[in-house]
Amino acid sequence: MNTTALPLTAARGSVRRILLLVHLWIGVILGIPLVLIGLTGSVLVFEDELRDLFSPPPQGAVGEARPLSAILTAAQAAAPEGMRALFLAAPEEPGKMASVRFARPGAPPGPGGTQILVDPVSLQTSLLPPNGGWLRQMFNLHAQLFVPGRDGRWLVGWFGIAMCVLGISGLIMWWPRRSNWQAAFQVNPKARGARFFRELHGAVGIWCWVVFMAVSVSSVYLAYPQTVGDIVRAVLPARDLRLTAVPRVEPVADMKPIGPDEAVALASADVPDGKLRFMALAQRPDQAIRVNMGGPNYLHGTPMISVFVDPWAKRVIEVRDPRGYSAGETVLAWMHAVHAGDGFGWPWRILVFLSGLLPSVFVGSGVTLWLLQRRRRA
Repeated sequence: MNTTALPLTAARGSVRRILLLVHLWIGVILGIPLVLIGLTGSVLVFEDELRDLFSPPPQGAVGEARPLSAILTAAQAAAPEGMRALFLAAPEEPGKMASVRFARPGAPPGPGGTQILVDPVSLQTSLLPPNGGWLRQMFNLHAQLFVPGRDGRWLVGWFGIAMCVLGISGLIMWWPRRSNWQAAFQVNPKARGARFFRELHGAVGIWCWVVFMAVSVSSVYLAYPQTVGDIVRAVLPARDLRLTAVPRVEPVADMKPIGPDEAVALASADVPDGKLRFMALAQRPDQAIRVNMGGPNYLHGTPMISVFVDPWAKRVIEVRDPRGYSAGETVLAWMHAVHAGDGFGWPWRILVFLSGLLPSVFVGSGVTLWLLQRRRRA
């Protein structure tokens, strides 16, 4: 008898028992909010399609688009008094509306504020509902659990960490013996009771593990971009690519800064194959204008080319092109697209949609298995 193997076997058994307790109680205590976050995430995968179905935006007029400065002026005239323009999204195609997002000075960055649609041809404006409708409320539940501001985002980030712990601990506990690999990937059609729910829990988990972990890790990044970015940069060289990481410029006295049309013209000269998608307007005199452009093969939601324009020196001071990103920058730049189901076509969207249903399956099967085992022990 190999007596040296006994302590190792006992140690492995103790680790598995600890992981089982951690896995179990995370699922029991956090099950309901994890299910809500998952289900709302599945809905938001098709947010654009649902918005067009239930609240279709007005159609734009046919003709030549007006300058961006005119679009901003029309939006500002329709905005509530005291609000400032933060972002301008260009129409994705002819006949679509441009949109301008406003917020009050001092308001925290992020979703929300007032959004105004502008017909780029006729300059007719439409004010979106202040609360954004039911899809915006669905987003607030998914991203913040209705807790306002940064605290809500951080709270949901902790649930993302909990899902990562569930995924890693579940993989370790699922890992089968050498002779049992095939059975570990399937549910025996003759299984009943606790055995059925155990096999269902494990089989669904392993088949969906990669997607589940990709969505979970990206959710942690969206909640803690600086922290996760620092961890990635400690392993792979990468710049800070967040929207708030805008280069500083030197204001020039007695000079008027250039407007959005001139900024886009400068950006287009540096990136001739790019098309305007989005613009972050300078909010302070020492802030550059950020012009986001899509490349020739751009897909909605994927990383854009960011061109930073000095409105005083009237020149491009930095270009961040995903086609030239380092490995670390590529990982960080794709986090949002991976989480939202963008960038890889319909197969990935369907997988991300299904990943939002996984917490319901895991919580339902896990809690049922736990109750059945408790009843059997009693």
